[in-house]
Formats: sequence, structure tokens, C-alpha cells
Amino acid sequence: AYLSLWGVPLFFQGEEVVGRVDEVVCSKQRCTCVIKSGGLRIKLVFSPERFDPSFCLPGNLVEAKGKSVPVYSSERFAKRISGAIKVSELKLIAENPPLFLAVKRKLYLIKESFKERLKKVMSESNRSFAQGLVLGEKQNFDSNFKEALKRTGTSHLVALSGFNISILIVSLFETLKFLSPLFAFSTTCLAILVFVLMTGASASIVRAGIMGVFLLSAQILGRQRDSVLILSFSLFIMALLNPFSLVWDISLQLSFFAFVGLLALSPLLSPPLQKFGFLGGILAETIGAILFTLPLVAYYFGSISWIAFLVNVLVVAVVPLATYLILATAVFGFFSLFLSRVFSYLAEVFLFYILKIIEFFGRFSWAVLNLKISHFGWLFLYFFIL
Repeated sequence: AYLSLWGVPLFFQGEEVVGRVDEVVCSKQRCTCVIKSGGLRIKLVFSPERFDPSFCLPGNLVEAKGKSVPVYSSERFAKRISGAIKVSELKLIAENPPLFLAVKRKLYLIKESFKERLKKVMSESNRSFAQGLVLGEKQNFDSNFKEALKRTGTSHLVALSGFNISILIVSLFETLKFLSPLFAFSTTCLAILVFVLMTGASASIVRAGIMGVFLLSAQILGRQRDSVLILSFSLFIMALLNPFSLVWDISLQLSFFAFVGLLALSPLLSPPLQKFGFLGGILAETIGAILFTLPLVAYYFGSISWIAFLVNVLVVAVVPLATYLILATAVFGFFSLFLSRVFSYLAEVFLFYILKIIEFFGRFSWAVLNLKISHFGWLFLYFFIL
């Protein structure tokens, strides 16, 4: 009865549609935008060389014609995409967005300005990876690098998750709380909301944003933080927003089980690994997250990485510092090109190290074990054993 409130997304198989742009993602080779038309969400796919991507700014009213193409079930249910069109004609009708879409357009333009600041001071390879770390954008990665990420088990580095939210909390709340805890809390919560909307509000980042707000609230109110309860409540809210995302959104499932691994397994592993210093803590967190996501990776992708533990231990420690420096590079780029270059030089040192580790270990084809879990029951057995 509850699912009927949302209902199964309707199919759209037309070849012509008029609607307002809700979201857009562009690379050098391809642009994908989602428009809202008569209560349906339709995906448009086109070449940026053939059509001006600015036609598809959020809020624009556009008319598209082309060939209807299939939609994956995960897109249909998790993102509620009813149909897709490979565009052959694209026309801009109006640019007067309603209020909410006007806000989304402004945030989109801010994100594009952020990327432009990085473009001015960073090399192309480092810039693409930097955008992946901070914004979760992977559309400019070539096939070889995507394969290296898969072989080394480091794809999570460029997936938006609680890590990005934790960076916001540390960089803003911990910096501003000496002025006023309430001011720091309000500013950080607003920044989390802006970041979630600016990066597309995927299920995994929404979950992380909800958790971040509740964890901050507990700190402000002086209450004990129950991470398990907060995680459960955040999933409950996700179910209210879109119940299908719990079943069909793979990134949400992976981020959830990774966090469960950090809560359930990592504390048990930390004491015996303390002799390795701060690396012991990283190793405990890495093992916890990987062991709890490993069956899902095998179930959905049919392979797992032999060397994920090693590579993650080598790179995870420097990722937060690299992320801070990337943020500083972009932010100072709005005020001072000189300071932006200084921070970019520092950021590229760490980016160079991370990329070389991934590229070196990603060359080994034996690093991937083809392991397909074909029955959902094996997943329950695995977690029962854990």
C-alpha cells in the first residue's frame, strides 16, 4: 500500500518531448540531462559538439526530438526515469525557471565555476581526478583509468559519500565553532544542503547529508551520538523520499554497508592493529568497509580486487589532505590566482602520488578475481557468518 503512493514509474517511449531541465551532466563527448514533462522524468542524451550544452541549464524549457532508447531498471526506479531520447533536434523555448529550479541553476553554475578555477591552474589528468574526489564526477575518466580503479578497489574514492560530508563538517564546523557553536552549526548545515543539491542529490550523498546533520545536532545539544540509530533513521527518511532507492540504488547500498563495516567490524580490529600506529587505524577501517561491501561488489559487478586492501592503505591516508588542498585551490581561485596556484601545486603533489599508485597496481590483470554471486541468498549467508 505504501509503495502505491509512489507507484511504478510510467514508461515513456515517445520521440518528442517538451519540459524543464532538472539536472545535467556533461563531458567532452556526451551530455545527459533530465527534464520534467507532465509529471514524467525524461533523460535526453546528446553530443555537446552538435548542440549547445547551455540549452540544458537547470530550469530551461526545452523541446527535444530524437530516437527513443532503453532505460536501465536502476535508473527507472532509483532515479524515476520514465524514458530516454537520443536527441537529433534540440530547441530552447524559454529561460524563466521557477524558484526552486532557479536555485538549482545557480548551484550548477557555481559548480561549473568551481571546475573552471581548477582548469586554470591544474593539468588535465590531475584536474579530472580532483573533480572526481570533490564532486564525484567520473565522466571525463578514460576507460583505462576506470579499469585501474576497478582492479585496485578504489572506485569509492570518486563516489560521493559520507567522506565528502565529513570534509565539510571538519573544514567548516571545526573552523567556525570558536565564533559561535550555533553559527557554526547553521552554516555547516546550510553548506551540506547546498553541496547535496549542487552534486545532484544522489541517494548515497542524501543519506550522508542526513547523517551529518544529525551527528552535528547531537554534538550541539550535548547528547550522546548513536551512529547506528542515526544510520537507521536516515535510511527511514530515504525510504519516505523514494522507497525504490533502497532496492535499486547500488551506490546507496554500498555506502550503507561500508558504514556498517566501520561501525561493527573496525572497532574489533583496531586493538590488535594499534602497534602499526595511525596505519593500524586506516587498516582496520579499510578491512571493515571492504569486507562488508565485498559480497555486494561480487553480486553486482561479478568481480573483486585481490589488492584492494593494500592499495587503499597506501592512498586513503592522503586523500583528505588532497581534498582540502583541492577545495582551497578552487576557493582562492575566486579571489587570487597566485594563491590558487600555490595550493594547486601542493594538491598536485598528493594527486600525483595517488594516481601513480592506482596506475601502477592497476596494470596487473591478475589483481581482479572474477567472482559472481548469482543468488541473493548467498549474501544473507555471508553477512550471517560475519
